[in-house]
Amino acid sequence: MIYHKIYIKEQVLKKKLEKKDKKKLEALNSIKELLSKVDNSAEVIPATNYRKLSLMLSFLKGDRLNRYEKLVLREIIDS
Repeated sequence: MIYHKIYIKEQVLKKKLEKKDKKKLEALNSIKELLSKVDNSAEVIPATNYRKLSLMLSFLKGDRLNRYEKLVLREIIDS
């Protein structure tokens, strides 16, 4: 389900391609890359819980999520 939401968000951002949207698209690609590291057979992605998903992605990244990653993540969860 979250992968579908990410795909839709990616398509919307690619159509706009304003300066702010380029940053969001980069953030979206970063989130996709981080999620690809998750072993879906062993882990459950908390797709509806912003806090838990944000913590999971921060752990995978080894650093805090940046402003645009947080913004895109919130938009994905709220869509």
